Amino acid sequence: MSEKGRKCVVVLLDDSQMEVTVQPALLGGELLDMAASHFKLKEKEYFGLTVDSPHDSGDYVNWLENDRAVLEQDVPPVGVIRIHFTVRYFVERVEYFKDPVTVELFFLHARQAIFRGSLVCESQIVFELAAFSLQADKGDYVNDEKSREKLQGMSWLPGRTLKEHVAISYCENQVIGFYQKMGGKTRGQALVGYLNVVMALPTYGIHYYSVKDKKETPMWLGFNAKGIGVYDHGDKVQYREFYSWKHLDNIHCRDKKFSIEIYDASSRTSLRESARRAGPSGCATRAWYCQATRMATSLFENAKNQHLFYLEKRTLRPNRVKVHSISRLSDLARQLSQYSRVPKNRRGSSSDSTVKPPVNDVEAMAAARRADTEMYLQLKTRRAQLQQKLTKYEDELQELCTREARIIGRWPNDMDVSPDHPLPSLRRKIGTSYKFPELIFKSPEAEANAEIAKIDKDIEIQIAITSAAEVGGATVYNMEMSQCTGDYLFVCPSICLSLCTSLSVALFVCLSIYLFICLLSVCLSVCLFLFDMFVCFSLICFTVCVPVQS
Repeated sequence: MSEKGRKCVVVLLDDSQMEVTVQPALLGGELLDMAASHFKLKEKEYFGLTVDSPHDSGDYVNWLENDRAVLEQDVPPVGVIRIHFTVRYFVERVEYFKDPVTVELFFLHARQAIFRGSLVCESQIVFELAAFSLQADKGDYVNDEKSREKLQGMSWLPGRTLKEHVAISYCENQVIGFYQKMGGKTRGQALVGYLNVVMALPTYGIHYYSVKDKKETPMWLGFNAKGIGVYDHGDKVQYREFYSWKHLDNIHCRDKKFSIEIYDASSRTSLRESARRAGPSGCATRAWYCQATRMATSLFENAKNQHLFYLEKRTLRPNRVKVHSISRLSDLARQLSQYSRVPKNRRGSSSDSTVKPPVNDVEAMAAARRADTEMYLQLKTRRAQLQQKLTKYEDELQELCTREARIIGRWPNDMDVSPDHPLPSLRRKIGTSYKFPELIFKSPEAEANAEIAKIDKDIEIQIAITSAAEVGGATVYNMEMSQCTGDYLFVCPSICLSLCTSLSVALFVCLSIYLFICLLSVCLSVCLFLFDMFVCFSLICFTVCVPVQS
């Protein structure tokens, strides 16, 4: 990964391209905001970014996640990264939109999907949609000749329709027939009518993934805001089975396997007997297998995101939309007629690759550029301050590690070593092993008198420590003399320390013996006193008792 970033080309829905230098820390959501700002888009929750990955087989779309860095996702390792800004989440009705820009972009996406064949529909619907597109971009019908000229500058005829009707003139005549009936419609009304027809198609808003079942039978899995559909490999229109989100309990992904758990088994459209029962609760499990693990992961992430979108829109959609749907559509149509984000010379064309900004946006772009410059300077100053703090903290950490190393005799394992600042040498502390005599622990006399045995152990331990200190100091002295002949200032204090330690131990031993003798004499004195008292008491008793008996 380059520190300077990588070049990226974002293809927008109006077929324009935006060149961006992707930095290592740039998130997918931030790149999505940059693409949305090109259209001044407010409802960004419906859109996403797809990337041309070298691992794609053409059977699924690789979406970029908003909360991850772009360069950490499945992008080409070398060359220019090509990313597409497109619609990810679909709604069922046009009146759910609040911004005319969203309607315009959904129209562009639907027109591209019809032309590329990803949105399958019948030929008559293709002709009707082409007529709506003509009315929105070119205005009312004038004559057949001009209408044919307008159609030649548009990408409207998908390959499937061209195979069904080889004669292009027949297709043009069908489009012109629908076009004549739309006289008087405004551009906004044409766009709304176009989307109403598209949203009624059975393949609208479905993301398809090529999978296989346990019997190696190829099929399609389709995901949308309603649920998961299972389609035959030769038919993407009519599903074989469908599972709505409210009837699914869990979704799982492991390696190449993708599985779902149906909470209410009776609610499925057609569940085969091969479904495995997961327990007495009635849950059933269906599993499919993808071509690669990357594809299974992408399928799982898309299913999870579609389910989250289903939960959000179920709570946010107002009920009053159904009551005021006609007035809402009228307002949208009026706003779309006034809104003109895509230049007129670009409508209907998919060959251009540059965008000329409107004149009204020049001042806004200049102001935005100045704001970006100020933000860059502020961030640069902030980075310098943080760098100074980091250097200060690293110096403090270096000092603490040096102190620790001088105490323990070695450098810590997590010590950061750089070639410019080598670590200083440390004086090693060499200890001496010693062994206690076995008589201290196994002596019969010690077992008979535990107190004496304890004192003997303390004496032996102190003597051993003293010997170890003396031997250790001599060892350090010899090693230091062999390595550095002039290091006497370090050796002499060690010898003095050893002598002081020996004298302290000897004094402690003498004091311990003296205290023991004193304690023993006190005990004997007490015993003698008690014995004398006993003898005196016995004599007194004997003297008193004898006369009474006589």
